[in-house]
Amino acid sequence: MFRGAILVVESEPNLLETVVRALIDEGYTVSGATHSQEALAIVAENTIDLLVTDLDLPDSSAIELIKRSRLFDPEIGAIIIADDNSYHTLIEAVAAGIHSVLMRPFSRAQLISACAEAMEKVHSLKEYTRLKALMPLFEVTRSIISELQVDRLCNYIVRTVSAETRADIVSLMLLNESSQELVLKAGIGVPQELVGEVVTASDEPLSYKAIGNVAPIQMTSHQPRQDITSA
Repeated sequence: MFRGAILVVESEPNLLETVVRALIDEGYTVSGATHSQEALAIVAENTIDLLVTDLDLPDSSAIELIKRSRLFDPEIGAIIIADDNSYHTLIEAVAAGIHSVLMRPFSRAQLISACAEAMEKVHSLKEYTRLKALMPLFEVTRSIISELQVDRLCNYIVRTVSAETRADIVSLMLLNESSQELVLKAGIGVPQELVGEVVTASDEPLSYKAIGNVAPIQMTSHQPRQDITSA
C-alpha cells in the first residue's frame, strides 16, 4: 500500500491532533495546519500527496484551499471533513475533484479507510502521469534502435524535444572527441547554415562547461541571467 505524505488542515486543535496522530500510527508522513495560509506554505515547501481538510476554515474554504494547492501540484488528492448540514457546499466540492467526504462524527476506522482509498487513487494517477511522460523517451529509443542515419536521428531527437518542451529554440551538438570541439548536428530556431559547423566556446559557454565538468547543467527560473552567462 502506498504510504505518502498527508497534510491535515483543521481549525480545532484537539481534532487536528487526533487525526494527525491516527495517520502517523498508520505509517503516513503527516503535517498539520490550523488555517489555509499555513497549509499553503507547507504545500509550497513540501511534497504533499493528500489534503485532509475541514470544509469551513477560518480564513478560506476547503474548496479554495484545494484549488490553490493544486497550482503547486495538480495531482494532490483531497478529503473533506464536513457537517451533516453542509450538503449544498459538497456539490461544489465534488466538482473540485475531492476523493472522499468524512461526515462528523467519524470513526478512526472511517478516517483510515478514506485515506487509504484516496492514496491509492493518487498513487495510480502519479504512475499514469509518469509513464505518459516517459512515452516520448520510448519513442526516441525505438527510433534509435531502428535509425541508422545519424543526421535523421539527430533531427528526430530535436523535433521530439521541441514538441515535448514547447521550446522555440533547440540544438543538438555532438562532441568531436579528437579535437574536443562541439559540432552542431541539428537544430530548430537556429540558422540552418550553421548545421555541421563547429560551435566555439564563446558561442556556447554552458555547453563547454558541461563537457569540462562531465555533468549536465540544470538552470532554473530562480537563477539570474547574468549568473548563467558567467558560469
